[in-house]
Parts: sequence; structure tokens; C-alpha cells
Amino acid sequence: MKRKGREVDFTEIPRSKKIKTPMATQKLPLTPQEQRLRKLLLDVAGFIDDAKKIEEKIELRFAGGWVRDKLLDIPSHDIDTAINAMTGEDFCLQLQEYCTDPKNLEKHSLGPEDLGSIHIIAANPEKSKHLATATKRILGFDVDFVNLRKETYSVDSRHPQVEFGTAEEDALRRDATINSLFYNLHTDQIEDFCGGLEDIQAKRIRTPLEPLTTFTDDPLRVLRLIRFASRLGFKIDPETEVPMTDPAVSEALKIKISRERVGVEVEKMLKGQNPLNALQLIDRLGLYQFVFTDPTLQEIPVPSTTNWHFAYDCLEVLKSNETPGSIYKSLVRSEDAKFIAWILTAAVPWAKVPLPQSAKPKTKLPLPYGTLVVREGIKATSKVCDVVTGAFRNFVEITGLRDAIKRKDAYVHERDTIGMSIRRWDFQGKNWRLQVLLAILVEAINNGQNSFEGLFSEWQLFIDHLTDMDVMDAPSLKLLVNGDELKAALGGVKPGMWMKPALDVCVEWQLRNPDSCSGSRNFGDPQKSHLATQIIFIYIYIPRNAIEMFASARKAAKSKISSKGISSDEALTLSSQCLPERYSLSQLYDGLELSNESQGKGDDLQNLLILNSCLSNSDRLERENGDAESIERLSLWISKAILPDKILNGQDEVSDASRGTALSLTHHKAALGLESLQILITQISSPRPSTIDPKTIITLITFSSTMDPWTTPAILSLSTSFLSLYTPQTHTQDLILTLLNTFIRPLFSHSKPRTITSSGRKAMPSSAPLPKHDVAAERTSKPWKYETVYAVRVLAWIVENAPGEIIAQNWHLFPPPLLTLLDDASTPFRATGSHLLSAFLPHLSSKLLKQSGIGEVFEDALLPTLLYLPNLTPVDESLRLLSSAYGALSVLCDVRYEVGEKARIEFLDRVMRMGVFMGYHHASEHPAIVQLLLEQTKVLVEKMGIHAVKHLKDLIPILSTTLTDPFAPSNPPLLLSAIRALQTVLLNCWPRISEPKYKMKIIKALSVCWTDVSASEDRGRLEEVQKDLKVAGRLLVSAVGGGVNVRAELRPLVEVNKDVGIMFGVGEGS
Repeated sequence: MKRKGREVDFTEIPRSKKIKTPMATQKLPLTPQEQRLRKLLLDVAGFIDDAKKIEEKIELRFAGGWVRDKLLDIPSHDIDTAINAMTGEDFCLQLQEYCTDPKNLEKHSLGPEDLGSIHIIAANPEKSKHLATATKRILGFDVDFVNLRKETYSVDSRHPQVEFGTAEEDALRRDATINSLFYNLHTDQIEDFCGGLEDIQAKRIRTPLEPLTTFTDDPLRVLRLIRFASRLGFKIDPETEVPMTDPAVSEALKIKISRERVGVEVEKMLKGQNPLNALQLIDRLGLYQFVFTDPTLQEIPVPSTTNWHFAYDCLEVLKSNETPGSIYKSLVRSEDAKFIAWILTAAVPWAKVPLPQSAKPKTKLPLPYGTLVVREGIKATSKVCDVVTGAFRNFVEITGLRDAIKRKDAYVHERDTIGMSIRRWDFQGKNWRLQVLLAILVEAINNGQNSFEGLFSEWQLFIDHLTDMDVMDAPSLKLLVNGDELKAALGGVKPGMWMKPALDVCVEWQLRNPDSCSGSRNFGDPQKSHLATQIIFIYIYIPRNAIEMFASARKAAKSKISSKGISSDEALTLSSQCLPERYSLSQLYDGLELSNESQGKGDDLQNLLILNSCLSNSDRLERENGDAESIERLSLWISKAILPDKILNGQDEVSDASRGTALSLTHHKAALGLESLQILITQISSPRPSTIDPKTIITLITFSSTMDPWTTPAILSLSTSFLSLYTPQTHTQDLILTLLNTFIRPLFSHSKPRTITSSGRKAMPSSAPLPKHDVAAERTSKPWKYETVYAVRVLAWIVENAPGEIIAQNWHLFPPPLLTLLDDASTPFRATGSHLLSAFLPHLSSKLLKQSGIGEVFEDALLPTLLYLPNLTPVDESLRLLSSAYGALSVLCDVRYEVGEKARIEFLDRVMRMGVFMGYHHASEHPAIVQLLLEQTKVLVEKMGIHAVKHLKDLIPILSTTLTDPFAPSNPPLLLSAIRALQTVLLNCWPRISEPKYKMKIIKALSVCWTDVSASEDRGRLEEVQKDLKVAGRLLVSAVGGGVNVRAELRPLVEVNKDVGIMFGVGEGS
């Protein structure tokens, strides 16, 4: 089709779409009320014509959806009216003027209730709404008035130029042929310009024009077609469906269209006749990440939708089997709930992404990604967002209760325990029943089975159990007492933080005693008086008593620490004589005031000493029903208390004494804490839990390497032996993703390099200037470096220990922190980045590295490290950086390229020139650096093979200079590296070695070196050097022997120095 700009040339419309005349095809039967509306509008058109206000006669048409629904016998009270020669607003004003005449009102029997006011909806090209619309309620219909139009797009703008058009032009710019039909009010006939009638009969959805153009102009049309297909039960034409998956269209849908408009379409889909079909289409077309996303976030993970179909199929089966008492009937109890149920189904892939954690303790929890997606992605209401938040935060716990009911655990018959859990879930997110529904859908995804029979059986047991306990309506339980009554009963105690848990005690009592909750609301009632006494005992007496019972232990701990001194390596212990005779885990937690975060680091050590001593004297420990919760609270406190202090970051200028004190303090705390954790979890817990909190795992990992100053061999033994018990957990995808998404990602999010996108791929080059280095800003952007000093250890553990298949599946989570380390100015972090990259790369494929562009990004990050040379960089730091960088580049080469691939040789050439040659040029006076460069030369030449011949002109002088240095025999390792590099050159570049310029230099270098070594007084240290020199000399003879008579050339040399002949294998004694 020819276009001028992108204006349609109707003479070139394809045959299948060419306009046919006459266009009027059939009459459309109208209801009496519709006939009244038609006659009124026709009279208004005549009124305008008679007034001669415009030259062209007015033609009115009902357009689009109303005509389609009328043909499908679907009731509709929304009518779009298209006008040929006047804007909608102008026509409405003429309509109002017409209706001011009483005769006209009488003619059409119009009363005040039959005519509403005019509302103008302005155009908004930025959001692909290109035309203003006038809306007026008439005779019970909501009528939109708009002029017929055509749209012309220029090549340099996505906003069309809108102008008056014909009916044909207006039809062709619509989203679907079935929506391009007109009902002409004047002829009383349907007009079909695009084959819409035929498509309605075939139950087919097509676009009037070329689909890609249609969707690019307004990407929202993709969702509209999905909505029509699901609502009407039609099929999208294959030629139309293919461009719906075009990346340009998908990206435009994500960015160009306002999320309010996206939300409107999604809401109509999910409230429509067939939400299942709508989600199936979104899934099949691969549109999930463009519809259900949060475009306001630069850093957001991409959930897997591989098993999403199990969730929406599961909900549909639940719905289709709805009976009294069934799962669906019990959980989805209103029209709103039905809609939210489908919202949860749409969001369920995000449930596999770990919940984001607070950056600081006691701060508000960040919203789950699922909530952000429905709030920002489809602009859901706060009511919907609340349910999604609660569901995402609680579904794991809800599933745990279901499992406990299945196992018939004792506590599932405790009405107060179950009822309070339900009340808490409902308080956190409203509508706890829908939270249960999400738990079911998540399990359906996890199971990945087409049959839901077993799943439904278990959850029906859950519903029946709660129904039998009469706790389904626990959130709406009428309270026995309120806060004012409780305060009065306690003698006017001042309200405080105790109030809510005290009221919870009241609710628990009500749930335990459902038949005793009637009667007076006066605390003179014996039941309530007992309740008040219980509250005083629990919330006032017990905590004070617990604090006092550990007073002697606290005094003894303080004395022990003072007398031994923190700097002492001797283990800290307390005598059992200073401990209480009996104590419980809850008394330990309350008595040591572990919930008081204002305590100092010294208090932590005292508390750890007391706690460890008490746990070690297990015969004094009184067991309670709530021990599981106490163990969890104590474990989490220990896990946090023993973490290394930020003073150990190695970046800040602090005195050696201060750093030493902090280090000793950490050693003592870690030893006591890790031992206490082992006692709590492996001895006191019965049975030992199969999983532990990720925060505890992070702490164990923190002390998993003696490369960190805070880990001693003894601490390492405690940590690794404990960690090994949970290998099944630590090697699961859920745990690895939790560590990456909730711990590593937030710490590195503000220092992510600009070279990659949020999905881990190579980013487009930016013209923005690089930010200036600001030390103060760096402290804020790099908490992993200055605050959470153990973050890099956790990252290293993940890279080195996570199963390869998990790393491969979630590879995009690793480049941001690895590249951040590679870009850091500090030697330890930069070297660690190279080391971790070497461990990470083997899990990737060559195809992935090339297609994502991440291989090139890694190369660009590593190559500059090769220039960290003396004198600008201290020798020891330079050696560490160069060693790790060359190692990573070698692995990158092997993973990224096939052997013999041209790009592989070009890569090795760059490393040779930028690394070895430039490094030698700048640091040849540093023997340790030269040795490392020669060792890398050997590796590079081996990888290049015959292609290394191009570098002989640079390699031979470097090797010759090293071998002929008169001081070389004093440094055998350097000599060995040069000789072995030469051996590799001879083996791989032999076709060119026979050239005189190379051959003679090598002969001279080997001869001088042999002579110097032979004359050395330290022959014992040089024995290995001589052996390698013999290998090199004989390799040279073999390499050039086929082209020249090398033995004849060597004869004069051997005659002067017979020992040289031994090296080359010629002359006497060889």
C-alpha cells in the first residue's frame, strides 16, 4: 500500500480489503428506545442543515462496538456517534439548542431526566488518545459524539496529524474490522468498508490495515484485540497475531501507553466473560512482562512464566466446580473478590521472586514486587493492592498451616492459635480468604501438574478443618473488651506498646472460650477479672522478673570480660554458680533485653556470654510450648549480633588499636554466637528443623573463609560444620534467589555500572558524562563496601557454591555486582571481582555471551586492570590484580569462543598487546611483574597456536633480554618462566623460527644463559633451570632442523664452549 507520509492511498488498498460500493449491506432492527434516539438525532441534523451553519449536509452514524454488539445480540447502552462535518462538541451544542424549543421537547416526549449535561474528554496524544470526545446522556443511553477522522503519521513523530475524514478513512484507522462497522442513521443500513460482517460471521478478529502499522500507531490495540477475543469468544487471525509479538510493539506497549489505559483494558478483561482466555492469550503471545510490570522501576527482576498456565487453569477449575462449602465458594464470596482472584492469578509469577527486605531494621517493609506491579503496572486500587500485599507476604505461612493440618500437628486444634493467625493475615492485607487462594495458585505453579485433584483435596481439608473450628470469620470477631475498658481495669495504667498485645490476650481468651464470651462488659465479671490479672502477669510482672533473675549473670559476665580483656584469645566462659537455677528460652530473651536495639556492642558480648553459658547448662532449661518461637527469636538475634562491624571495612582511616579491638570483639562474639546457634538449632530444637532462616545462613556464610580477618580457623570450623547440615537448603534455587534478590541486589543497586541493563545485557552507549568521583557519595552508593562489610563474602560463596544449573538459569542477577567489583578502585575488591568472574563464566554458554553482549562488557571491564602496574600501583597489589585479571580473561576466552574462531584470535591479540607488551614496557624493571607477564605469555601463545607468529618480533626481544640478564641466575623462578615461555613459542611458532633474525637471537640468548648458569656458585638452585634450558635448546634444533643445517651453524660456538653443545644436543657429551 502506497503512503504519503503514512496517509492511506485508497487506490492501492489490497484486493481483499478494497472498499466495495454500494457499502450499505443490511438493515439493523432497533428497539423502540433506540428508534426514539435515532429520530431525535436525525431531527437535530436537519435543524443544523436548515440553519445553513455549514456547507456540507450532516450525516450521522452509530459506530464501532455498538453495531458489533447489536449484530451479536449483546445489550449495550454505550453508543459512539460519528459525524461527518462537525466536531462532537459542536454537535452537542446544537443538540442543546434544538432541545431549548418546547415544541421539539414535546415532539420527542423529552423530560428533564432524558437529557444529561455535556462532558468533554480532551485529547491526549502523549497517551495515544488523539481526539477530543463529547459525551452526553440521552434517553438512558451514554452517547459519545466525535467527528469522522483520518490520521496521518510523519516519519519523525509517533503522534498523528488528525483531521476530518470520510467514513471509509475512519473505518480503516480502527483497531479491528469488527469494530469498523457503521449504522447509517439516514439510510437505516449497516455500512461495511473492511469486511467486518464477514469476520463477525467467521468469529475472527483482524485489523483493517497492515497489523504492524496498526499496533505501532497505538500499541494499546494489542490488548484491546485480546479483550475482544476473550469477551466474544473469537479467534485472532494468524496474520494479525504475529505482529502482536513484535519486540518494538511490546516495548512501546510498556513505555508509550499510560498505565491507566493498560489497567482499564486489563480490568475489562478480568471482569469480562472469559478472563481465562485473556490470560491465555497474554501468556501465549509472550506479553506478560510488558503488561504486568512496574515501568517506574529501573531495577526489577523478570519472573518466569513457564508454569503460569497452571495457575490460571487451576482457578478456572476451582470456579467451574463451585458448590456450597467448596474451596472457591468458601474463598471467593463477592463480585469484587472474583475480580481480585483473577488479579492474583495474573500476579502469581511474581510470588516466585523473593520479597524485598528492609534496608534498615525496624523500618517499614518494602512492598512485594507483586504489589508494585498491580499498583504501577495496571493502576489497581488501594483495596486490590492491600489484598495482593497480604497474600504475597503470608502465602508461605498459610501453606505451612495447611501442611500442619495434613500432618495433624497438635497445635492445629488450638482455636486461639489458628484464629489469631487468621486475624493477623486479615489485618495485614484484608480478605485473608483470597490470600489462601494465592497460596493454592502458587502451589499449582510449583507442582507443575495438569491434574489438580490431589492439590484440591489437601486444601479442601484445610477449609473443612477451619470451618469445623468456626474460625473462618475470626477477623470479624466482636471483642469482649476495648482499650478503654482494659486500661480502667488495670487501674488506669498509662497506654503504651503493651496495649495491643494485651488486647490480643483478650481475643485469644475469647477464641479459647467461645461459649463464655457473652454477658457484662464490666471487669467486675469473674471471667474478665481473671483476664485482667493474666494480662498484668504477662506484660508487667514477667518481664521485670526475668530481667532481675539474670542480674547476677550480667554482673559476672561484665567482670569476666573486664578481667580477661577483649584482646585475649582465651575463650570466655561463666561459672554455673552465677546462673539462675531454672530458666526458659523466653525468659532468656526477655531477661537479656535482646529486643532492646539501643544496647551497645559490649552489651552484645555480655549477652552472648550469658546466653552461651545458659544454653550449655541445658539441665537447667525449662521447656515451654512456645519454645519454637523463642528459638527463632534467639537465633535471629544471634545471627545479627555477631556480624562484623563496619570498622573492619579496611577503607576508613582508623587506628590499629581500634581495628584490633573491633576484630577481637568480633572473634569472641562469633565463637560464642555460632556455638549457641548450634545448641539451639541442633540440640534444643526437636526435631532439628529442615531449613533455617536465610538471615542465619548469611551469618554462617560470613564466617566461611579465613581470607576474611574476622574468621579464625576455629570460627571457620564452627561455621562450616553447621552450614554443611543445611546443604540441601543452601543449594536450592529459592535460597539462592533470596540471597541475591533480598541481600546482594539492594546493596549493589546504587553502584550498578552503566554498561549493562537491568536484565544483565549490554546497554546502549550513553552520551551522558561520567559522574565525578565523590568519596562522600561513594559511601552512600556502596554500602557493600563501607557498611555491610561481609557482603562480598556472601556473593563469593554464592558464585563458588551454588549449583551450576541455578546460576545458568538466573545468570542476569550476577553481572551487576561482579562488574561493580571490577570497576572499584580498591585492589582487594577489583581482584575479587576478577576471581569471582572466573568462577562464574564456566556456567554460561558462548551463545549467551554473544547474544546478550555481556561477553564484550566483561572484556572491557577486565582489560584496564592489566594496566595497574608499578610505579603507580604497588608491586604486591599489581601482582594480585594482574594474576586475577589474566585468569578471568583466559576463562572468558575459552567460554566465549570456539577454538580456531577468528574472533578468539583477535581477542588474544588484544590481551597480548595491551597486557604483556604494554606491561613489559612500563614495568620491566620489576622482576616479579616480568615473571608474571612471561607466565601469561606461555598461556596466551598456547591458546593462539600458529597465530602467535605475528608477535615474534615483540616476544623474542623480551625473552632474549630476560635470558641474557647477568643477574638472572639469582632469580631462578624468573628464568624458568622465560625459558618455558620460549619453549612454548618454539613449539607453536616453529615455521618462522628458522628466519635468521629470530634464530640467531634465540641461539645467543640460550647460550649466554647457559654459560651464566654454569658459572653460578649456586648450582643447586639452578638444576631445574639447566634441565629446562636443555629442553629449549633441543626444541630449537628440532624446530629449524628441517630448513637449515643448524648443527653446522652451532659448531663454531660449541668449539669455543663445549658445555653449550650439551644444551643443544650437539658435540661431545650430548
